[in-house]
Amino acid sequence: MQFDMQALLRTFCLSDAMAGYEVDGPFERIGEVKSVSGDGGWAVVATGRFLGRLHVIPASAVRRVDPRRGAIHVDLTRTEVDRSPEHDGRGVLNAESARILRSYYGRLSVCLFLPL
Repeated sequence: MQFDMQALLRTFCLSDAMAGYEVDGPFERIGEVKSVSGDGGWAVVATGRFLGRLHVIPASAVRRVDPRRGAIHVDLTRTEVDRSPEHDGRGVLNAESARILRSYYGRLSVCLFLPL
């Protein structure tokens, strides 16, 4: 397995405090954060016209967090997220789901909490 050290070093740790944040792609709004995995490596995002579909995005896709506006900016397009596997909304990623998501996004989602 190859690691992209640059992507790893710029990975943001997501937190439950981001539930409700808008998710913005490079060109448009993608959806809204519904929940975050316990390790901070994945976010469940509601997408679609009435935010009725759930998808998972990796923390490694986050480029900037704007807490004043309540938004996270990702390097994914709406189409990329909409084409990703849908999430069942139960909040737990089993090993098979995580494997499918890693295969789709093609990147490692590791969140490291380092002391300042």
